[in-house]
Amino acid sequence: MKQNIFLLFLITCSLILASCEEDSFSTVVEVDLSEYGNQLVVLAPFQPDFPDSDLNRFQLRLVKSNDILNENSDFKPISNATVDIFEDGEFSVTLFEGENGHYGSPIGKGPKVGKDYRIEINSPDFGKTVAESHVPNRPQILQAYVSNENYYDASEETEKIEVTFEIKDEPNVQNYYYLTVNSAADDGIIEPSYWSMCFSSSDPVFDEDEYNDDFFEVEESPTKYYCNGFTTFRDLIFEGETKIVKIYLDKYYLYDFIYNPDTGEYEELQRDIQLVFGAMSRDIYNYKRSARSQSWNEDNPFAEPIRVYSNIEGGIGIFGGYVETAMILE
Repeated sequence: MKQNIFLLFLITCSLILASCEEDSFSTVVEVDLSEYGNQLVVLAPFQPDFPDSDLNRFQLRLVKSNDILNENSDFKPISNATVDIFEDGEFSVTLFEGENGHYGSPIGKGPKVGKDYRIEINSPDFGKTVAESHVPNRPQILQAYVSNENYYDASEETEKIEVTFEIKDEPNVQNYYYLTVNSAADDGIIEPSYWSMCFSSSDPVFDEDEYNDDFFEVEESPTKYYCNGFTTFRDLIFEGETKIVKIYLDKYYLYDFIYNPDTGEYEELQRDIQLVFGAMSRDIYNYKRSARSQSWNEDNPFAEPIRVYSNIEGGIGIFGGYVETAMILE
């Protein structure tokens, strides 16, 4: 009886495998690659300079995308395109064509803080392409300072510098922020230089569930470390309010040694802290996050594919504004 049951089991398995081989594994699927063919790529993040600058201008680049099966990293620039910029619904400027797919506006005809913009591109190869975005209002930094007392990180057994900054969030607006912390030296002793610094913080504004791999943890500590040089966050927990944020920096980032030709010796130089705090449009925020996530997963064969965010109608790419404030904390 057991032998008959086992024989029936083998016959059943053989029929199932035969059916799979005939119906599933031999199936040919036709894929239409036309939608993934050559498209117009628009690379147009834009930023107004500080109010006292006369160098403010729009700059962008237009190239042709490669076929999906083409591994060549070179992109063909697009020439002979007409690029018009509209500000708050009114025509503002036509960009002139430069080299290698670059287009720009005359000096002084760039974006302004708090304005809405629309771009219209007419190309002989791709027809009409449009996109819309805006420049957010400049973020309000009420104060920023270095604490007189250093902070001791027991998990790393090292002394750190505490930096506090206070921002005023604009009410009734979804705000998207970014923060970069640099070690800066620009005092005439050595050539100006800026090094991106890691910082740690336990503030929930830097939420790991919202920002994925922007951080890494040390021994499951509530303190998290941010080392990507461009940390994004939103006003989810302080919309329309004043927010005080504390971050901590490793002291060794702020020391350098320079050669003194008069003495023939290396002398210690203490560097400054530069905070770059900015606001960006939702388009730039989504583009930055998706591009960063795609980069992290590039060499992971098990990760799901991530499509980089695009707000270009009739093409792909990014058109979006951002504005920032940089300050030196000595």
